[in-house]
Amino acid sequence: MTNPINQSYFLPFGAGQLSVELNHRRVCLLTPAKLPPLQSPYSAIMATLNNPHGSKPLSQLLSDHSRIAIIVNDHTRPTPTRLLLSPILDLLSQVGIPDHSISIVFALGAHEPLAPDQMASIVGLTAYSRFTCENSGARGFVQMGQTLRGTPVEIDRSVVEADFVIATGEVELHFFAGYSGGAKAIVPGVSSFRAITANHSLLKNPNATSGEIDENPVRLDLEEAADLVPHLFCLNVVLDEHQQIVACASGDHRLAHRVAVSIVDQMYKRPLTEAAAVVIASGGGWPRDINLYQAQKALEHACKAVKPGGTIILLAACSNGLGNPAMERWFQEVRSPEECIRRLTCNFELGGYSAAGFARLSRQAHIFLYSELAPNQAKLAFMQSIRNLQDTIEKALSAHPNELVVVMPFASATLPILLR
Repeated sequence: MTNPINQSYFLPFGAGQLSVELNHRRVCLLTPAKLPPLQSPYSAIMATLNNPHGSKPLSQLLSDHSRIAIIVNDHTRPTPTRLLLSPILDLLSQVGIPDHSISIVFALGAHEPLAPDQMASIVGLTAYSRFTCENSGARGFVQMGQTLRGTPVEIDRSVVEADFVIATGEVELHFFAGYSGGAKAIVPGVSSFRAITANHSLLKNPNATSGEIDENPVRLDLEEAADLVPHLFCLNVVLDEHQQIVACASGDHRLAHRVAVSIVDQMYKRPLTEAAAVVIASGGGWPRDINLYQAQKALEHACKAVKPGGTIILLAACSNGLGNPAMERWFQEVRSPEECIRRLTCNFELGGYSAAGFARLSRQAHIFLYSELAPNQAKLAFMQSIRNLQDTIEKALSAHPNELVVVMPFASATLPILLR
């Protein structure tokens, strides 16, 4: 039998990182595959705008009288929005679109509105001062129809009234929509609470899971909704674990999205030969661990690597707290994971589904949370709060001296694929 090997691992936590020591025989470090970052993101993005997928070049789709709405992500996403905006705005200027005809709409989904300083931080002071910047829903929503699955398509008025819409974002794995990006900028991005609730209620389908598109009702429904937005052009990027752009694609919201998805799969779907007794998972640092609501994505992926009844040690700073009032209310109102899960079956509510998600995951593994949350907040979420990370790790390893331990430094973005 081989002797334990002592090794240091660095795990993102908030804006920094933590170092942990693992003295163990069998450790698998599950990290994304490496692709080189783009040497000139500006040039690459401009190239795809001029040679998009399933669309004429962006410059040929515009007129000098167009009202343009550019959709950008809020502060809960790692999207390098300034890098995406720079070539877009230059191109709009080149074809004669005046500044007063351009609006930047922040895709909030069900998140809280952004303050002016947050908007300026995302797009840059120059863009914030030059163009109209507004939270989605600030001017209300417009009813545009209904999907085949019954989702009311209610879209931000500034987006609907624009002559042309450019949706930006990054594509990564998403634990129930399959992947972020593409049409997700429309639903939930700039949609009404009622529309988001209807779309997200489809997540109870087992095909609504990370890395699934073709049979995923959430993804198919939101893409059908986006089809009702005329003159929609999509620009998506793929980021590495250090939030550097490795690829970009633009054009039709489905075709460009699928090009980006193929890169995401290559980088972030990682094979695993066996389930682990212990998984040590980081949410990936800010903003992926900005709150517990966002950190759920990491926990979902960690659960795909752990054996039933195993141990997960989750690192997520959660500097902004729980992150969702409805989720917190559900935590306070239920007495057990089982009650929380039952409640979801008869009373779907945005935020409530996340509470039920934590409840479901707590029945699959013993979950320890290292965070900035108060211990009672972790307990409400069916996890055990820990203050001594290294001690907790050593106890978990000593309980499983010969079993596999998996370390996931970027768990929010990394999907373990268990090889049967």
